[in-house]
Amino acid sequence: MDAEKQGTKSPYATKFTPRMILSSHAAQMKLAYGIAALCLIIAAVSPWLLLKEMHSEENVMVLDGSGTIHVGPMERLSAGNKLFMEIAMQASQAMFERSKVGLESTEMVKALFSNNAIRKLNLDMQWQLPDIAAKDLREHATIEKITVVKDAGAGGARFYRVQGFINSAGMVNGSALAYTKPFVLRISFVPNKKMSDLGRYPFIVSDFSIDQPSRPANLGAEGAK
Repeated sequence: MDAEKQGTKSPYATKFTPRMILSSHAAQMKLAYGIAALCLIIAAVSPWLLLKEMHSEENVMVLDGSGTIHVGPMERLSAGNKLFMEIAMQASQAMFERSKVGLESTEMVKALFSNNAIRKLNLDMQWQLPDIAAKDLREHATIEKITVVKDAGAGGARFYRVQGFINSAGMVNGSALAYTKPFVLRISFVPNKKMSDLGRYPFIVSDFSIDQPSRPANLGAEGAK
């Protein structure tokens, strides 16, 4: 007590400073074990974090016509996705909307069909045009069923079987006529490489074939199997 009052250090005061603690063998062993344990924890957790990052959703950014940017998760589209079904529906209807002037949904055809598919569709239209002109027909399709035939996966083609009826209405010698005939359409879609073009679809028709008794076998016979 007298020593403390006089401002002098007690002879019993410890000289074990932080530097001495770190330099002691026991402290070094504890520090080494701690670092080793931390490394083991990091090694055990790292693969889980890597897998989580690999399986995290990819985001996509879309710029609409008004200049607004939309950000959302990228969806892995299967052949049965509603987007494909809607595109298949629109493509099928565009194929069979016809009159004596030719294909009526020309803009839709340009947006939904590849150059090869448009060529084959025009050949089919040319084959049918004399009958349509003679009867002044207007035709449109009623789609009843769309079935997925094959899904080649990401980056590949999707194949569909479309069933329905072609509805025809016209005039012959002053008499009105109207009738329907069934059809089966086999159609394939591929990713659109010209997606940046204004008004284009993410997937387009690459090929097709129309199973109908009245159609020659060589019209669209190379279509989707």
